[in-house]
Amino acid sequence: MWCYFLWFLIALPMAFSQQAQAPAEKKPAALAGRIVNSKTSEPVRRVNVTLRPMGPPGMAGSMSFGPMAPAAPYAATTDAEGKFRIEGVEPGMYRMMAEKQGFVRKEYGARKNSMMGSTITVTSGQELKELNIDLIPQA
Repeated sequence: MWCYFLWFLIALPMAFSQQAQAPAEKKPAALAGRIVNSKTSEPVRRVNVTLRPMGPPGMAGSMSFGPMAPAAPYAATTDAEGKFRIEGVEPGMYRMMAEKQGFVRKEYGARKNSMMGSTITVTSGQELKELNIDLIPQA
């Protein structure tokens, strides 16, 4: 009888500690925005929008341990209204860039084309909208 009671006292805390250590489920996020011509404010179609993870490959800017697969960039192309949507984005830190032939490549949040843009922090299940970029036409 004491044997069962002793086993219960040892096993019960172990069961709870394993539940507490279970990682929270990471839900993919989505990002959306619009690309316009900085001179005319008209939408620019067929712009390549790339979302690149920051930090070491496979980590998407977060600190985690264990085997890592290479973190590939996410990409989308704007429609006729200059709108884009990127779905299935893992939580982490990213930089976003827009490029199209005939325009100067630009990062999201950059004040000037030669500057680096802002870091975009994506959390689990987040829906980011209004990630807009104004592209400058090449001379």
